[in-house]
Amino acid sequence: EGRQFGFAVERAVFVATLHRLFVSGSDRACLDWMESYAIDGSEDLALHHFYRAMAWLGEEIEEKAEGALAPRCVKDVIEEKL
Repeated sequence: EGRQFGFAVERAVFVATLHRLFVSGSDRACLDWMESYAIDGSEDLALHHFYRAMAWLGEEIEEKAEGALAPRCVKDVIEEKL
């Protein structure tokens, strides 16, 4: 909300998720792995896009559930909407 990315953040999250499911490893390894596959919309992704996308997923949000032990993050909101 209110945040503008200059790249396809959904594609970066998608590719990183595929990589972690099938191979695992760092964001740098993900970039190398991605180049071996034809994943629609990933042609313009660079390493810093993966760093930014993963950092965004981990950003804390102000809203905190009563009694929660850990801060809520963007990824928590996304998971709840699935």
